[in-house]
Order: sequence, then C-alpha cells, then structure tokens
Amino acid sequence: MFYLIGKVKREIINKYIDFIGLFVIGIFCLLYSIFYSNFAELHINFKFLPFPVFVGEILLAFCLVLLVIKWGILKIKFNFYHFILFIFIGFIIFKAIFGYFKWGALAFRNSALFYYPLFALLGYYFYNRDIFNLIWVKIFLILILSILAFLKIPQDYYLFTYFLLIAVLSYKLPYKYLRWIGILMAIIIFLKSDLFNQTKGMLISILIAILYLVFCLWFWVKKIKFLRYLYFLIGVGAIVIILIFSLNPSTIKRISVWAKWDNLVSEIRYYNQYANKEIDYKPKELVVVKLYEENIPKPEITTPKPEIVSSKPEITTPKPETKNSKLRSGEEDLYNILWRIFVWKDMFREIIKEKAIFGLDFGKPFRSLTLEKLRDTEGTGWCIGDLIGWLEPHNSYIHILYRAGIVGLFFIIAVWVMFIKIVFRFIRKINFIGILLTCALLYWLILGNFIVLLELPYFAILFWSLYGIVLAYSCKKNKIEFRDATKEDG
Repeated sequence: MFYLIGKVKREIINKYIDFIGLFVIGIFCLLYSIFYSNFAELHINFKFLPFPVFVGEILLAFCLVLLVIKWGILKIKFNFYHFILFIFIGFIIFKAIFGYFKWGALAFRNSALFYYPLFALLGYYFYNRDIFNLIWVKIFLILILSILAFLKIPQDYYLFTYFLLIAVLSYKLPYKYLRWIGILMAIIIFLKSDLFNQTKGMLISILIAILYLVFCLWFWVKKIKFLRYLYFLIGVGAIVIILIFSLNPSTIKRISVWAKWDNLVSEIRYYNQYANKEIDYKPKELVVVKLYEENIPKPEITTPKPEIVSSKPEITTPKPETKNSKLRSGEEDLYNILWRIFVWKDMFREIIKEKAIFGLDFGKPFRSLTLEKLRDTEGTGWCIGDLIGWLEPHNSYIHILYRAGIVGLFFIIAVWVMFIKIVFRFIRKINFIGILLTCALLYWLILGNFIVLLELPYFAILFWSLYGIVLAYSCKKNKIEFRDATKEDG
C-alpha cells in the first residue's frame, strides 16, 4: 500500500514518524530521569496475561509499529546486519519463552536486558537531522534540560548527560550570544551538580569520560594553531582545579579506602576461609520470587551490616566473636566491593559448572551461595535478595554473559567495536559535537560495570536511544533516499 503513495507524501509521512518517535522516546526518557523507578513501575494488567505489561514495554511496542511503517514507506531492503539482528532476536525470544514455561514471568524481565537494545535501532532510524536543526527545538530542549538540571530535579545519574546535551545543543545555536549563554549554563550546571561526590561508579565513569575528552582534544591540538594549544592547556588545568576543589573530605576518605588494595585482598581471603569451609550447609528455600521490589514504605531494618575486619596476614584468623557487628565508619564502600566480588565469582562459577555455553535460563533466579552461606553460618549480614528471591549482579556485562553466554560475549564486543568506530569517525572529522555525544555514551558504558544499568528501563532506554542517534549522526544519516516504486514495479 505504501508504494501507491507519492514520493513527496512519503517524505512528509516519514518526517512525521521521525518526529513522533523521537518525541515519545524523549518524553519517556525525561520522565524516567525525574521519577526513576516510580515511573518505570507503572503497568497495565491484562486479563489474558498472567504478568503485568510495563510502560517501557508499551513504548517499545508503539515505536516498533512506527518503525515497521517507516520501513514500509522506505522500502527497506534487508542486509547482512538485519539478518544478524533477526537471528539475535529469535535467540532471545526462544530463551524467553523456554524460560517462562520453566521458571515463570521472571524470564521476561531477564529478556529485557536484550530487547532494550532495540531502542538503538529505533534511535538510528528515527534520527532526522532536519528536526534537530530547527532553532525552536534546540532552544526548547536547552531550556527544559537547563531548568531541570539547575533545580537538580533529575536523579544524579542523569546530570552528566544533561550537561553534555545542553553543551551540544548550545554549540549548534546560530546566534553567538545564545550559544555562549547556553554553554555557560551547561558549565554552571556541571559545577552545581556536585557529580564528583556521588557514587564511586559515577566518579570513575565521569573521570574516564573526561580523560577521553582530553585525549580527543590533545589529538586535535597537534593539528591546530599554537593559540588554541594554549587554550587547551588552560582548559585542562581548569578541569584539574575543579576536580581538586570539588572533592569533599568524605569522598577523599572513600577514595583512600578504595586505594587500599592490600586491605581488600586480605578481606577477601578472610571471608573466603569461611565461605570455603567444609560443612554440611544447605541454603534456605526462598519461596517468594517477585518480578521487582515495589516502591512502598518499608519498616526500618535494624540488622546492621557486617564489620569489615582488618584480617591478619594468616588466613587462619578466627572468626569475630560478635555476629552482625556494625560496619565501621567509612568502610561501607569496601563492603559493597566485597559483595560484588563474591556475587560475580558465584556467577562465573555457575556458568562453568553448568557448562552454559549459551548462558543460564532466563527466569532462573540467581542466588549467591557464598553470601548466603556466610550470612547463615557466620552471621555476616550480607544482602542476599531474600525480599524478591534473587539478586542483580550490579554489572550489566557480567549479567549479559551469565544469561547469554557466547552470544552475549559477541553482543558486548559488537557494542564496543561499533562505539570505537564511531569515535574514530568523529576524531578524523574533528567533530566536537560528536565527541561530546560519545563522551556521554562512554559514561554510561563504564557505569554499566557498577550498577544495574542495561536491565532497567529508566537507564537502558535512554542509553540505547542515544546510542542509536549518535550512530546515525556519525554516518551523516540526514535525508533518506526514497526509491521510485512506480519505476521499480514497472
């Protein structure tokens, strides 16, 4: 039916589809950044489905319908990469259905880790340069993002991306005074956001993103005039000074804890001696397996966290006499690091034990036996996910490997290889806008090592949509060429 529509009309319909797709995804990303999991948990219960359908999945379905219409209008001819994508989707659908009938609805939550990347496909095809070249669109986005970021309404995780997007949009404004006002607003927001004193994952991710930005600028200054080289040195010096004066005593103290690798190793050895102890231990059966932990007021839990004991050089140090003793001041980060190490070790151990070449079943609740054993036998007080019956590993890459095995490994490699190709395109073209955009992507890619990121809609949808848009921008994907259907059909 699309072939009967004239070329001009198809171009108009295509532009409307792009605008609607970008607008809806943008609104959702904005709401996710403000309301976080409260918005993500909104859902509809259909009588014919035994599980809820969340707003993120409704958004995905709506946008996929738009994409199919767009493909029909453009008469897309599928290439090798499309077929690889379809095979990957088939693999995910099979694992999701198999896991659902074996383990239940949790299989569909695990599959979200792999179908949220479809938003990269949507971002790629919906990206339309003509829309972003409209002055009123740029000014509107700058005002919305600046007001929200200045008032610090969004969650802290999003503020660095807000800062970069404001800088990008301002840089492309046609009037010099508006451009400098926007860039100045971006700088003020960055300084006001106190981003260096949040979580350790944020701090590391932002520092790596800034180092990446400095590297790209250094690569360019060798090709430009001395005066710009001087500006570059001044800029780098300003960044260093901002970093030094931004870190508060609490953060400096936390960094000193992370830097004590010998202490971390000794603590791992200390707990391992009890985790590896040969005893007749059977983990407790967790009867409750939920899709997610609802955001409802919870009574205060008085069970304190474990004490991180400075272990002796010998691993035969006896266990502490007092169970469930409080965590010492400033040592909470060390507790979190140890928690992750034991969880990740158990995940790789399970993959090897099960010989799961294509990953563990979707829907199978992951439980860390090391944490449970230490908690039940030694009274360490580790969080074991007993409120929902499973644990998130707080590392999206390890989770991808755990659920998809070798397919997941190829997926991770593909994501990073494509990202590196995008970066080199922008470096070769000396495209400052592109570097800022990839700086935002790198921030999220690094952050995925420390938090539950690609599994959750309020992070994953924003990241993957931006990934697809930046890919399209790097390819100079501006105007779609419409094939003449009448000539092709004779």
